Amino acid sequence: MAIYFSGKNYAMAAMQSHATLFTQWMFAGYTNDTIWAELKEKGYLEEQIIEIIEAYKKHRHQVRSKKGFVLIVVGALLGFISCILTILDIFPALRDIILVGLTTLAISIAVLGCYYIFE
Repeated sequence: MAIYFSGKNYAMAAMQSHATLFTQWMFAGYTNDTIWAELKEKGYLEEQIIEIIEAYKKHRHQVRSKKGFVLIVVGALLGFISCILTILDIFPALRDIILVGLTTLAISIAVLGCYYIFE
């Protein structure tokens, strides 16, 4: 009994099968040209190569966006902690360090997250 994929189901199945290749390519730092050459060696058709490269670009963008959102959340939480520590003034001797240092670090992390998302 054979399983046939059609349309969107085929694309999802192909995407899942290429997920390991995508991670290998990302860690190896492959460019689109090297991916094209590797897939051409394996015997893929040009249409398939174009689809795989487009899926790879989407995957790479999703990974960067996820990293960006995580950094924004970390920056926001760090900023919130900085705000609470400054308001409560638990450590009076460290108030300036908490107010300036921790807030600056939180903003920097959040801006880095925005860079990963919007670039």
